[in-house]
Amino acid sequence: MPDGVPAAEVGSLELNESAADIWSTWDYTSPLEGADCETYGTVALSTADLDLATNGQFGNCARIQSPAAYGYGIFEARIWVQAGPNGTIANWPAFYLNGPDWPVGGEIDAFEAMFGYAGASFHYGADDSMIGQRDKSLKPGWNTVDVVWQADSLAVYYNGQQFVAWDSPVITSKPMWITFDTTTGTDGYTTGQPSSMYVDYLRIWAVS
Repeated sequence: MPDGVPAAEVGSLELNESAADIWSTWDYTSPLEGADCETYGTVALSTADLDLATNGQFGNCARIQSPAAYGYGIFEARIWVQAGPNGTIANWPAFYLNGPDWPVGGEIDAFEAMFGYAGASFHYGADDSMIGQRDKSLKPGWNTVDVVWQADSLAVYYNGQQFVAWDSPVITSKPMWITFDTTTGTDGYTTGQPSSMYVDYLRIWAVS
């Protein structure tokens, strides 16, 4: 069962992928997009986890994206993020979903650490409007992140506790690809520090 999501909302398990499954079937070789991503970091299978690593140079990024796009559902990932020197989250790691024709197709940022702190947001509209919330209590290390995405509704859970929920017609319905990535610089904390983000698994359930 998804961590913390009410059982009444949970349908059948649709996908259950380990780090090795993600490594063997997802895309980590396509060109990186956007001005924030300038050079490749590395994506590798390290023991039982997927390791996305940056070298500490500004604009160095590592990314892996699902081969398929998904519609409404419950998405759960267990991820590890590194600590910076002051104990907050290093660099700019993220677990998110985004659709075609960005930002009109929507973007669900389930976990995005910016300036040392994680949060969730939803991007939409031609002008890249956004609703979002930061969480200063979330710590580096292992965290389980759940997203419940359904018609005009989005909820995010961190480690079994609901962090935020939005009911809004701006929440789009177009299928989205799933991405894990980490970037050095810009909105990340401690530029110049090499760091890793680990992915343990990804699971998807239907919404009941």
